[in-house]
Amino acid sequence: TTTTVTPTTTTTLPLGPAAEFCAVVVQHEQTLVRDFIALILPNPEPGVAEKTVAEIRMIADELHRTAPPEIAESGNALAAEAKVLLDAFVASGYDVTKIKDQLASSKKALDAVNEVLGFAKTRCGIKTTMPTSP
Repeated sequence: TTTTVTPTTTTTLPLGPAAEFCAVVVQHEQTLVRDFIALILPNPEPGVAEKTVAEIRMIADELHRTAPPEIAESGNALAAEAKVLLDAFVASGYDVTKIKDQLASSKKALDAVNEVLGFAKTRCGIKTTMPTSP
């Protein structure tokens, strides 16, 4: 299954502490949407899930590393929750149906996603809305 996502914004990035974070967000916005969709589809193609998980881990680490002070706490929570959920996904044999309850019950992750995404929308100019569960 191939998903094509077309970038939706042209953004002037802010200066200061948010600049590096926003650069990462803008650079990876469409990749994260594409990867999220790829992971929630049943029966991913061989090798696709592994590559996608590795890519999401790399982007999550970058976002965590560059999170400005005003969202640092949510950035920490999101990084920790992403690791737990991705580890569970890998342990499930890349079967999202086996971790669906864990995904849906992760209020901490959802709150962190909402704060980080809200910041990215207002300060970085992205327009993406991420689905919250499979």
